[in-house]
Amino acid sequence: MNDYHIFTRTFYRENSKWPNGLEPYMSRKTTVCYVDTYEEARDYCQRENTQPRTVKQVRLSWKHEFERA
Repeated sequence: MNDYHIFTRTFYRENSKWPNGLEPYMSRKTTVCYVDTYEEARDYCQRENTQPRTVKQVRLSWKHEFERA
């Protein structure tokens, strides 16, 4: 059934004209997968968002999110 869409995106982008070199910016959604239930989606995102990140991913606030498909 795949009722929930899991995706990643960043919330900043590099821009040397902004303080700390970061401009607020919500990037496009990049699809990771689809799952059937809310609980699966929530658990997947919580698990993935606690995994180690690269320095760039942390700096740009890269996250997994989900929405109803």
